[in-house]
Amino acid sequence: MQEEYIFERLNAERLKDMQYLYKACFNESVSMDFLRKKYETKNFGAEYTGYIAYSAAGAPAAYYGVFPCRVMAEGKSVLAAQSGDTMTHPDHRGKGLFIKLAVKTYELCRSLGIGFVFGFPNENSYPGFVKKLAWIHREDLQIYKLKVTTLPMAYICGRLPILKGMYKWYSDFILSGRQSKKKFFANSFAEAGYYGVERSADFFEYKSGEGRFMIEVLGKNVHLKVSSALRIGDIESCSPEEFVQILKKLKTLARLLGCYGVIFYYSPNALFEPLLTGVSEKQKGLPVGWVDLGSGLDLDKLKFAQMDLDTY
Repeated sequence: MQEEYIFERLNAERLKDMQYLYKACFNESVSMDFLRKKYETKNFGAEYTGYIAYSAAGAPAAYYGVFPCRVMAEGKSVLAAQSGDTMTHPDHRGKGLFIKLAVKTYELCRSLGIGFVFGFPNENSYPGFVKKLAWIHREDLQIYKLKVTTLPMAYICGRLPILKGMYKWYSDFILSGRQSKKKFFANSFAEAGYYGVERSADFFEYKSGEGRFMIEVLGKNVHLKVSSALRIGDIESCSPEEFVQILKKLKTLARLLGCYGVIFYYSPNALFEPLLTGVSEKQKGLPVGWVDLGSGLDLDKLKFAQMDLDTY
């Protein structure tokens, strides 16, 4: 009896099938350059770590995969991966493809030496991760929003194709003079004794482009992304007094860029949490979860900032 689906590991030649799935599942057109950069994670220790399900007729039906990265844990650099891009074509839903693909992907992870997989599942994928894939969920990301009064140029230009190029030129001009000369800075959580994504030069290069910048503010490095709001990936460790002054500068920058606010995502117990709680609107964000593939680590120590998310 012929199998209804065939499972093939993602590779460079199959990225065109990912384009097809992005459009079918999310109605989102993505370029090959975008996909190549997103999935080429060889510098971290592994790449193309996921599977596509094809129908018997050869059509891409679903995908699940992870993004390999390095995590600093107990003073060592550990190969781990972030769960991402769960996609099932509308014509192939209800067939259990997500679970089948995830099981195969985790088998591949073990063979590549990936110690654990972490992620931030949305409400649709959460039940499958926790109930069928043995994910652990201990806490949620915290979102801190600081409102800024300004003409919302970033929002308006982002929705009018005729203005996108002009706004990109403007934002690049504003930020280029503020760019840091450094290539990386340490994870603020890892410096506090938690496990955190290793912020190497390779990691910062992976997170470059698409409106993302590393700038210097009052002698400290800040990684940010310009969208409708000014999204702060992380800030270099600094004193409370320095952080308060940096925050003022970031709000001024948001006004200049026409961003409606400044937004941080952090796991609980962030270095800057007490300061942000007092001046921002705090909301519960996505759940933080993981599955241990044999690392032997205390994964309750995992902590994340916004730049760690694959959507940043």
